[in-house]
Amino acid sequence: MKRREFICLGGAAALASSGCTTPRSSLPQDAFDKGYFVNWYRSTLNISWPALTEKPKFRVIGDTHFKYFDKRDKEYAGNYARMSGISDKEENLPENAPQQYFENAISTAKKDGVDAILLVGDILSFPSLANVEYAKKKLDECAVPWIYIAGNHDWHFEGLEGTSDELRKTWVEKRLAPLYRKGDDPMMFSHVIKGVRIVAIDNSTYLLNRAQVDFWKAEAAKGDPIVLMMHIPLYVKSGHKAYCGSPYWGADLDWSWEIERRPRWAKEPNPETLEFREAVLSTPNLVGVFTGHIHQPISMQENNQNMFSVAACQWRNTHLDVVISSNGF
Repeated sequence: MKRREFICLGGAAALASSGCTTPRSSLPQDAFDKGYFVNWYRSTLNISWPALTEKPKFRVIGDTHFKYFDKRDKEYAGNYARMSGISDKEENLPENAPQQYFENAISTAKKDGVDAILLVGDILSFPSLANVEYAKKKLDECAVPWIYIAGNHDWHFEGLEGTSDELRKTWVEKRLAPLYRKGDDPMMFSHVIKGVRIVAIDNSTYLLNRAQVDFWKAEAAKGDPIVLMMHIPLYVKSGHKAYCGSPYWGADLDWSWEIERRPRWAKEPNPETLEFREAVLSTPNLVGVFTGHIHQPISMQENNQNMFSVAACQWRNTHLDVVISSNGF
C-alpha cells in the first residue's frame, strides 16, 4: 500500500487513491500530475494513513460571510456598508441562508462524531462586534471544539488607513480574539487531535513571513500526520495565478483593491511566501491542505500533495468532512 491512500464517499462514486469524488474513468491518467481540478458536494473525504492508531474526524467550513452589525459599530458604518449591503437575494440564496447553513453544519457535528471543526476563514464579512458574538455563541452551543484561522474579510473594515499587516493585527486583537483558543498565536499555531497535527497559519494577506515558514518546517519535522489549514489556497502549476505562493502574484492581478478600499498588493511575492509553498509541497507526512477563499469546492494536486478548497456554507450549503484512519474507512 502507498504511504497515503484517499477514498472519498458521498456525492459521487467512490474513488481510491485520488482524493476526490469523481469516478476514475472520467479522469485522465495523469490528471493530478497536471494539477487537475475536481469538484465535490456534501462529501466525506476518507484518508488512509496506515500508521495512525486513532480515527479523527474533522468538519471543514469556510466563507460563511456573516453580515451582522448594530449601533455599537456605527462609527464604522461607512466601512462595512458595501459588504453588509450585499443581500442574499442578489447572491441567489434563500433568506438568511448563510446563518441556516452554518448553524446546521455545526449543530449536527457532535451527533456526526466530529472531533473538531476547522474554520478556514471569512466566517465574517467584516469584524463587527455583532458578527463575532454571533459566531462565538453558535460555536459554543455546538459543544464540539473548533480551530479558527482568519480570512481576508474577517479583519477588514473597508477604507481604513494602514497597511494590510497593520490592519490585520489591529482587528485580530480588538475583535477576533474570542474566536481563537486561549494561548494560540493568531498567525500560527498547532494542535494534535487523535494523532493528527493540525497546523493553522494565517495567509490572509497572501504573504507569509519568516517566522511562519520556520514554524511550518519545525511542525512538519515532528513526523506525525500533518494537516495545514489556511484561508487562501496554495498555488499549483495549473492553478490560478493569484493563489498564495504563485510566482505571478502581484499588483497587476489585483483587480479588487479599489472596490474593497484596501492597499494594493505588492508588486511580487516575497521570498518567504515562495519558500513556504515549496516547503509544504515537499512535506512527506502531509495529509492535505484545507483552505477557503474561492467559494468553490475543488481538489488540486502537485508533487503528489493534495490541496482542497472547501465550498462555503453560504454559497453551496456544503462543507467537507475529513476522516483519517489506518484503512481509509
